[in-house]
Amino acid sequence: MSGIHKRAIGWIALAFVFCIALRILLYGVDYADGVNELSCSLVAVIWAMSVRKRVTDPALRHLLLGIAHGLILYLCLQFCRYDLFRVPLRLSRHLWYAFYLPMDVLPVLVLALSLRIYRPADKPLGWPFWLIALLFALLTVGVLTNDRHFWFKSFPGGVLDDDGTEKSGWLYYVLSALTYGTYLASFGILLRKSRRFGGQRLRWLPLVPLGFGILYFLLYPLGIGIRILGFRVLTMGQMLTLCVVGALECCIQIGLIPANSDYETLFSLSKQPAAILDGAGRPIYTTGSGYPFPDTPDEQILRHQIPGGSVEWAVDTAPLLRLNRELDEAVKAIETRNTYLAEQARIRAERTELETRNRIYDDIVSAVQPQLDHITALLDDRETPFAARLRQISLRSVFIKRRSNMELTAENGRLSATELQLAIAETVTYLRLSEVEAAVFAEGGGSFPAALITAAYTQLQRMIEACGSSLSKLLVFLKAEPGLLTLRLLLQAEDLELAAPFSAAGQPGFTQHVTVTKRDPDLLLVFRFQEGGAEE
Repeated sequence: MSGIHKRAIGWIALAFVFCIALRILLYGVDYADGVNELSCSLVAVIWAMSVRKRVTDPALRHLLLGIAHGLILYLCLQFCRYDLFRVPLRLSRHLWYAFYLPMDVLPVLVLALSLRIYRPADKPLGWPFWLIALLFALLTVGVLTNDRHFWFKSFPGGVLDDDGTEKSGWLYYVLSALTYGTYLASFGILLRKSRRFGGQRLRWLPLVPLGFGILYFLLYPLGIGIRILGFRVLTMGQMLTLCVVGALECCIQIGLIPANSDYETLFSLSKQPAAILDGAGRPIYTTGSGYPFPDTPDEQILRHQIPGGSVEWAVDTAPLLRLNRELDEAVKAIETRNTYLAEQARIRAERTELETRNRIYDDIVSAVQPQLDHITALLDDRETPFAARLRQISLRSVFIKRRSNMELTAENGRLSATELQLAIAETVTYLRLSEVEAAVFAEGGGSFPAALITAAYTQLQRMIEACGSSLSKLLVFLKAEPGLLTLRLLLQAEDLELAAPFSAAGQPGFTQHVTVTKRDPDLLLVFRFQEGGAEE
């Protein structure tokens, strides 16, 4: 029992002693009844504290605490009515009515307790319980308003006091029958539920205090008071307290109400280093490992405040420290691996970029290799005039530039017709510088496969190279339609080999059709590049 509980019991005992002393000084009566009230009140208080400590089910614990508080309130009101206040009659009569409040609440709480045992927490109590609770509430209102109708007690002698001349009305008998019936039904439910236990003898243990209570309350209306040495041994409130507390404690002892006991023994047998300290820091209960705990780097001492003191326990942090070290090593390993993977990804990206560049450069070199070879040959040729060689070199250089630009600017394998138009325009410009009458006309636009655009530009370059220095006039018509590119060449040249320009390029993704019309001195060539299929 903690210091707080001990102080609470002490204050209650001191209050009752003060009231008893005040009663003796004021009225000059004996103190025997006051001692009984004090003893029963202390029993109820101590039992309530033990219930709060032992009972594990929250719902049952709250109901038991409510019953204990109701008994304590009943004893206090009864003590004030019969032992502390004698006058005026109005106050004593209202106190007499008032202690029927806990008297009527107690059977409802006991019934709720009996129904709640072995009942799922999410399953509410049925409507019969709430009907009984409503009946008690209505009858209690009738008791509290007795001075208006006198259905509960009447006073033929004219003195409104329970001096023995009052008579019970129908409300009293209905309330008494309902109270006794509720108590009997509650304990009947408890006995029926106790059949789950193997020890059939112990299940009848709650009947012992219940039997004494039934005998007392049967004799009470008959006016048979048990008196020893000139005073009443037990009043109704005292007997009710002992009967209810005794029967419910028997239910706890036989296991009908789940509870834990021997906390001290279980605590001392624990392998966890722990100690319960009082308010001054002195150990009250310790485990087998002893207190104080050894101060080691691998242990951490934790503290938590509890009513009346605190609890301390030692936590072995060695496994946690080991796991933290392993976690740090794993994190470092992951960081190292991530760094390695990032560097590997960077190298792979650079390699991919270099491979892509090399592939593009290879494609460019492969596409313009004939022009490069021809330029090399022209540079080595010392017999042809320099001016003529320069014109041929310029035309091939422009092709190399524009053809390379097409390879570099292609996006997703496609080029716009504008790119082809600009390339042809630049070639025509160089032809004019070479004293060739040349012009270009373009119409339409759109996007085409890169191979189609380069094939059209390559065909134009082949025709120019095939004519050589004999080319005198060139007119280019370019028309771009959705999926179709048409290139018309109207030219004049003295030396023209028609076989060279018509060799197949062998690029998939488009088809090529060529139409040749010869009318001296003009030659008309029409190239139609149709997107889709394979080149013809």
